[in-house]
Amino acid sequence: MAANDYFDSADYTALARHTLGRSAAITAFLTAIESGFTRLPSEANLKHGKVTWGTFGGTANAHTVTLPYAVAYGEGLMVGYLPTLTNTTALSLNVNGLGVVAVKRADGTDLVAGDVPVSPFVVAHNGTNFRLMGVPGGVLGTVAASEAAAAASASSASSSATSAAASYDSFDDRYLGPKAADPAQDNDGAALLTGALYFNTGSNEMRVYSGSAWLAGYLPAGAYVTLAGNETITGVKTHTKAINEARATVASHATTGDIWGAAGNQIDWTGTATTTIFPNAPQAGAMRRLICAGACSFTAGANMLIDGVSSGNTVTCAANDTVVVSAVSTTQFKLTRIKYDGTAQASVGDHGVIVNTGNGYGSTNTKIRRYTTTQSSAGTAITYADSAANGGSFTINETGVYAFTVIDYETGVTGAKIGVSVNSAQLTTNIESITAANRLALAQGTVNPQHFSASGVARLVAGDVIRVHNDGAATGTSDYVAFHIRKVSA
Repeated sequence: MAANDYFDSADYTALARHTLGRSAAITAFLTAIESGFTRLPSEANLKHGKVTWGTFGGTANAHTVTLPYAVAYGEGLMVGYLPTLTNTTALSLNVNGLGVVAVKRADGTDLVAGDVPVSPFVVAHNGTNFRLMGVPGGVLGTVAASEAAAAASASSASSSATSAAASYDSFDDRYLGPKAADPAQDNDGAALLTGALYFNTGSNEMRVYSGSAWLAGYLPAGAYVTLAGNETITGVKTHTKAINEARATVASHATTGDIWGAAGNQIDWTGTATTTIFPNAPQAGAMRRLICAGACSFTAGANMLIDGVSSGNTVTCAANDTVVVSAVSTTQFKLTRIKYDGTAQASVGDHGVIVNTGNGYGSTNTKIRRYTTTQSSAGTAITYADSAANGGSFTINETGVYAFTVIDYETGVTGAKIGVSVNSAQLTTNIESITAANRLALAQGTVNPQHFSASGVARLVAGDVIRVHNDGAATGTSDYVAFHIRKVSA
């Protein structure tokens, strides 16, 4: 009998020919046969293809498998099992304790994480190591993901195509393209949409549908609108070129010189009337430039705010002076005068006081001169008062620049001193000895008798008090003993 792995002459003692078999020998023979069958796979394993199916053990990356049959590593050995852990890196396998052997992909490269998931798994020995049968799980996952992505892309592309088609249809309903005449329907034969456009090839212009008629969509080069009359432009506008404004003529008048209704922003302001108010402006912020043709005048008031001119006073302009009128509101106006001769625009007005005829000194304020006669008093910028006890005082009511001169007479004494003080509290002290900051002017006689004077110019503020402040030696009483003070500038 030929040798095999299951049953051969090595498994029993042969019976001699032509002899009776003893029961023990027959039993041994049958036992050998039975032992041979036990070396075969079970009927269930054969029927289910589980001849080399084992039981999993070990770790995620170092598997062990137990097969129900004794085996040896060699080319063609196939082992199948169900791992309970997914590998995270390269993998090894030990079958029936025969030794650790690397498990590779079919191309001989190491496995990567996820190549062996929790799923039935078969490897085959190539004489050196085990090779994975089939596609690795990681590759399958990538393929599945790619397939899902491809399906999603296809769906997205389909949606995009649908959307693009809808967009084109929407655009096609709004821009109908070039046509020789006004269409009555859109390109699909449907009703026209309000705002639909088309290019008229006959007139070479874009037209827009208003909902009831086709209108020109824009102005051709020769059809720009020229603004005329009173137009209102709203919003912030940027002009990149010059704006040429018109010039108009308006006659000066006390109240009805209508600079706002004139056909130009630059006004030739004729006549010599004194204007006390303008007609209502179209809106706050409106502005006009008046070029004076002659000696016209403007009176300041609550609604006529003139730079440098107090309410009630009048400024008279000369020919070619410019007056800029800005509407603060529709009824209140601010005027700025620009003088043609280049001098300051403010009008000082007539403000001055002249007193004469010396009358000694105050009984209390013994160094403060008194006068008998007020020769002239103009305007409101200076208030003169005389007191037997306190002497004469000149109170400043308007801030500005003032010029002053004191003239006196000495007799019987040589070297008398006269002067002018401001806000001094040393009213019994000689002028040369008071605080310097309070002394505005000082003069001293040199012969006896003698007329002499002291003059000065100073910027004074409202509330300042000016006094003729001497040393008490000058005692002239004639009318040429005098004091002059006048506002000369704002």
